[in-house]
Amino acid sequence: MTIEAPSIARAALRQMIIELRTAAQLDQADVARELRVHPDTVRRWETGEIAVKATNAIALAHLCKATGPQLSRMTTLADQGKQRGAVEKHRGGAYPEFRLFADFEPTARAIWSYEPEYLPGLIQTSEYLQAVHEAHLPEQVENPEAVHKLRSTRRRVIFSRQDPPDLRFTIGVAAMTYLDGLDADVRRGQIDQLLEVDRLPTAEIRVLSRMHPGMSGNYTLLTPAKGVLAAGRFVYIEGEGVIRYEEAADVVSHHDKMFRTAWSRAETLEDYLDGR
Repeated sequence: MTIEAPSIARAALRQMIIELRTAAQLDQADVARELRVHPDTVRRWETGEIAVKATNAIALAHLCKATGPQLSRMTTLADQGKQRGAVEKHRGGAYPEFRLFADFEPTARAIWSYEPEYLPGLIQTSEYLQAVHEAHLPEQVENPEAVHKLRSTRRRVIFSRQDPPDLRFTIGVAAMTYLDGLDADVRRGQIDQLLEVDRLPTAEIRVLSRMHPGMSGNYTLLTPAKGVLAAGRFVYIEGEGVIRYEEAADVVSHHDKMFRTAWSRAETLEDYLDGR
């Protein structure tokens, strides 16, 4: 049995419900009437606003004349979707909207991140993260301890993989400049961490000190593992008051071009450090 991360299991179940309902030539109102639930409930199942209970998944499978394997898959996904993922286990450690990214990340084939002012979370030291929290307003960090634990878990999972993803980190020069204002030991520890990651065969860090497309904010391009849903590459964008996922091919392509252009204009981490 394939064990899916909770949010991926929920997304897979939603996908199956839509496909089965469409194949059975039923609309959401038909399903609601037969299952004796409110039409809005069916709509929210299919948009992912609420989880689908196993009993409802079974009833819907029978209604849509699902095969035995499909029924088994739906009940398994419903059960897995009830589990807690990384973000739920570290409540307050990230925005709720980050759950899907956090569940895709451990098995991703490629993770390309652009960060103009912060060092990306996967390559931060705990001391650097603490300094970031101290610079924020109190209301900006709900639960610092949970943030630390979640970051630590994510780093451990990614960097202990037997089949590590293609990791590319483009960092704005401002993020590197801010290191100069930190305690000497914190700065040295963070630079050592960057150099350690940069030496890995599947990871590279570059520093961008020139103008480039996409200077308006940070984003991450993630390529999921093969066979995870029907998911393709997507963009995760997070900023002050803005969190969203973009899956449209033209949007992903646009961000890919921006990243590749920024990457080509950036210098290697060692060249940047040698030039200071």
